[in-house]
Amino acid sequence: MSDSESSLHSIASIDTKNPIAEQTQEILLQSTNIKLGWLRAHIGYSGNETADVLAKKATQEGIPTYIPAPYQESATKRVHHPLSKRRRQWRQR
Repeated sequence: MSDSESSLHSIASIDTKNPIAEQTQEILLQSTNIKLGWLRAHIGYSGNETADVLAKKATQEGIPTYIPAPYQESATKRVHHPLSKRRRQWRQR
């Protein structure tokens, strides 16, 4: 789950030049059990603010962190960002 819609669009784009998006595309093509989804930022999703704080800390201090998303909340509130079209485009390259 991500609150960065622009990042998800970059990952889904066949024309992306962003190296992180390209690397993510390769991972997604190899791992069909990974699903990406978008959620609105700052509207009460538990853990979203904490994730933002930890992400900032990790970029500043280089500390890797893993926190699982609360399944019940994420399952009921998430908006799927389908990548099946993107996968087909990649395979046809």
